[in-house]
Amino acid sequence: MKSSMKKLLTQFVLATSITLSIVTLNFTVSTNANIPTKSANIIYNSKRKIVGLKNLQIDGKIYNVQFIYGDFNQVYKGFKDPAITNIPDPVKATTAINSALNSLKPVPTTITEKPKRKYPGAYGLDLYMFPLQIVERTYKETSIEIYGAFGAFDKKAKQWKTETGRYVSHGPKTAGVYTKFNLVSSR
Repeated sequence: MKSSMKKLLTQFVLATSITLSIVTLNFTVSTNANIPTKSANIIYNSKRKIVGLKNLQIDGKIYNVQFIYGDFNQVYKGFKDPAITNIPDPVKATTAINSALNSLKPVPTTITEKPKRKYPGAYGLDLYMFPLQIVERTYKETSIEIYGAFGAFDKKAKQWKTETGRYVSHGPKTAGVYTKFNLVSSR
């Protein structure tokens, strides 16, 4: 009787998890001036790939963060997306995200997943970025460059690192893992 009840309960939990298709895992982040002091939730998709963070605290503000693989134009709908204006301080933001990722055991080496679509000039899943500046340059022809801050997985240290003072520069059609910060509350 106990065995069948346990089996039934296990099937119910599994079915509920699949139906919801998002699983969250709570964790507590250690305190530091640049690291959030409250818990956040890591959001997974149905394939157990990390696709975001919920309730991430940075400078007294709470954000939901999405990790989206695609090119700049797809993720931010060109230059019209209001999420571009929601990006907090880049060093504090990457430090908070890395702290959340590094708190998991084992530490994930990648985030999100690549869609089936092929992208020319694409970054891997071990680096995430967010745009800081969009520059239009004209030399013989006009080009647009996106400068962004990023966090990356360090294979030697086996943890996510904040890349301070280094920025990525690429065109709007270069694909990679972009972050979208949605401001939830500002206290």
